Amino acid sequence: MKRQSLKKTNEGDAKTRLMEAGIALFAEQGYASASVREIVARAGVTKPVLYYYFESKEGLFQSILNHAVMNGVRSFILTFTNKGTSIKLSFSVRI
Repeated sequence: MKRQSLKKTNEGDAKTRLMEAGIALFAEQGYASASVREIVARAGVTKPVLYYYFESKEGLFQSILNHAVMNGVRSFILTFTNKGTSIKLSFSVRI
C-alpha cells in the first residue's frame, strides 16, 4: 500500500510541475512560442505524461486558466465572507 500512495503523490507532483512549468514558459515566451518539449523538460517529465493529464498544450493552458480563475473567485468570496458580508454570486464563464 505504501507504494501506491507514493505513486499517487508522484503523479500529483507531475501534474503540478507541468502546470508550474507551463505558467513560467507561457509568461516568458508566450503561448505560441512555448513548446511541449520545453514544458516537459522543465517539469522533469516526458511528453506522454503531459498528454495523459492535459491531452495537449492547449489543454494545459486551459487548466492553468481555470485554476487561476477559480483561485480568484475563491479569494473574492473569502474576502467578503470573512468580513461578515452576505453575498450571492451568479456568473457564467464562456471560453
